[in-house]
Amino acid sequence: MVEKIIFYVLTFFLYSAVGWFFESCYCSVRPRKWVNRGFLYGPMCPIYGSGAVMLSLALGKFSKLPIYRHGWYLTPVLTFLLGALLADVLEFLTSLVMEKLFHARWWDYSQKKFNIQGRICLTHTLYWGAATLIFLYFIDPKVSALLWSVPALARTIITCVIFAVFLVDLVLTVKKTADLRKLTVKIDALTRELNKFKTETSEKAKGLSAEIREQLDASIESGRKLLQQNKIAAQLTEKAQQGKEKMIRFFRVNPGLRRRVTDKLDELKELMERYH
Repeated sequence: MVEKIIFYVLTFFLYSAVGWFFESCYCSVRPRKWVNRGFLYGPMCPIYGSGAVMLSLALGKFSKLPIYRHGWYLTPVLTFLLGALLADVLEFLTSLVMEKLFHARWWDYSQKKFNIQGRICLTHTLYWGAATLIFLYFIDPKVSALLWSVPALARTIITCVIFAVFLVDLVLTVKKTADLRKLTVKIDALTRELNKFKTETSEKAKGLSAEIREQLDASIESGRKLLQQNKIAAQLTEKAQQGKEKMIRFFRVNPGLRRRVTDKLDELKELMERYH
């Protein structure tokens, strides 16, 4: 029993490293630079190791059953469908758990057709089904035979060393990601606060602008009436009247208007400076 556990743990690490390598290579082609697709610091994608162990345990024996229907050999077809289903369930749950724990997503299929919440999609489902057939019929038998050929003591030592390194890597990665999650939560809260403040500021600014405009209009109208009653001012040209209007409207007709307008403008300026 212990030997089987060690075997599957080593299998998990092996396929995690292989999956990390191939996915990183695939994702590095388009940007033409190396893209580390691993969740951990080290060269591992645990989802591939988990998938390999799950498929081996769940479908390893099933893939060898002689299932026929009307003369058709259906075992590969059923293996394809079950493998795709199991891989989708694993991928969906992994995405969901990681998002809940770390407030982040490591893949998103939202831009692909026939996706579910961006966590799984039809294209990758077909990939997983094909990969299941290749894995169970061609890769896993040879890799398993190779691992079983390693002496038990050597296999145990290798597994323990890798497990210790993996555990340290996992702790550091979880700590880093938890810190990132805290920062993300703070940024989201600050963004909501700024948006709320922006709305309140805009509404208040509109109110201030309307109030200032009303005061200016009232002052100008009062000054216009005062000038119309002034015989000397009535003899001025239109241009001089406009100049006179600018000089006396705010101070003779309403001496306190200048201070009130200045106070409102200062208040608005303070609000905008706080926002920016």
